[in-house]
Amino acid sequence: MKNILKVKNISTYFGDKQIHDNISFELKKSEILGILGGSGAGKSTLLRQLIMLQKFHIGDIEILGKSIKNISQKDTFFLRQKCAVLFQFGALFSSLSVLDNICLPLIEYTKLPKELIENIAMTKLSMVGLTPKDAYLYPSELSGGMKKRVGLARALALDPEILFLDEPTSGLDPASAEAFDRLIVDLRTMLGFSVVIVTHDLDTIKSALDRFIVLHNKLVYFDGTYDEALKIEEPFMKEFLKVNGKVAK
Repeated sequence: MKNILKVKNISTYFGDKQIHDNISFELKKSEILGILGGSGAGKSTLLRQLIMLQKFHIGDIEILGKSIKNISQKDTFFLRQKCAVLFQFGALFSSLSVLDNICLPLIEYTKLPKELIENIAMTKLSMVGLTPKDAYLYPSELSGGMKKRVGLARALALDPEILFLDEPTSGLDPASAEAFDRLIVDLRTMLGFSVVIVTHDLDTIKSALDRFIVLHNKLVYFDGTYDEALKIEEPFMKEFLKVNGKVAK
């Protein structure tokens, strides 16, 4: 499979404190890749770097063949359309309806007529499992799971090639979390986009990810599949994959 995102020898510092030390990994086309690690391992920092919200100090990141180290305004605009983000709690605009929230990227980045924009938004709403009636609700009227689905619909509005998800199942009950994981996998299969997920949810790790990296001690400590991770004998990985004292199988 073609690599559409490459992280090359990234080192990151906050003052004198080093967060990442020469980390590298790649994302393949149509792959679901997880970024895992303990608290303070640099997962969120890395995600912000990937979506061009934070600078890195050494190394480079290529997205769809474009280096983002000294990226031009034109290329930034291009990548903003090709990459989408679902933030942890949806990040919906509270003063806008569900429909208006989903329409925003289409209004910002296209010159399509209003009627077509709304039709596309309603299609995306249906794709994430919500109804036309839900389009006229406001964020305050939505459950946590619905907010995440609306955020996902908005992220998919421009048909991105890469979807970034920040702790997508955080705050959801087990059934809702499982349904959301299944939705991501199904949409990836149907639409063919690639996914990067920052997560600590072991069920997501087992059921949704094709591969994952584990950040530990400033490095990429592991890069592989869940089955490969289970075979590693080091205490850190064994502890990392434990659930209620038992390693999940």
